[in-house]
Amino acid sequence: NERRKARVGASQSRGQVSARSERYRIFFQTLIDELRSNHNFTRATKTQAQSWYSFASGVSGVSCGGAFNRGGQAHVDDYIDKGEAEPNKKLLDDLHSVAQQIEAKIGEQLLWERLDNRRASRIALKRSASIDDDQDSLRELLVWMRTHLLKFKEVFRPRLFSIA
Repeated sequence: NERRKARVGASQSRGQVSARSERYRIFFQTLIDELRSNHNFTRATKTQAQSWYSFASGVSGVSCGGAFNRGGQAHVDDYIDKGEAEPNKKLLDDLHSVAQQIEAKIGEQLLWERLDNRRASRIALKRSASIDDDQDSLRELLVWMRTHLLKFKEVFRPRLFSIA
């Protein structure tokens, strides 16, 4: 209801976060710390208390990230938003033209989300998961997300640079 929304908004504006938001923060802080320390993937040192985190890909308008979605899913993606729909769709289409090669290197079939009713586009890999899962499941999700973020960087980065 509206009173609850107002209370939550007020507490967040005072710097307080919900227990759920804190679980997101801990999950993504652990992820970025591992990626920075063990894989030189990022220079990021601090995350926010939110259900997603995006990393720079090195190509303007393209980010690589992980997120928890509504409906009990988590995903890793390359999110394409160069500011205008046409270049975003062209970049996705160029990548999709070699989808078979990309998916062979990733080792899984990807979701090629052109999102024609929106400006941006997305290439994603999704799985069942929730921040409310037990610690063992979250640790396994962390490994899954880290592994696939590293694969996405390895496979997409050279292609993004050659297309851009």
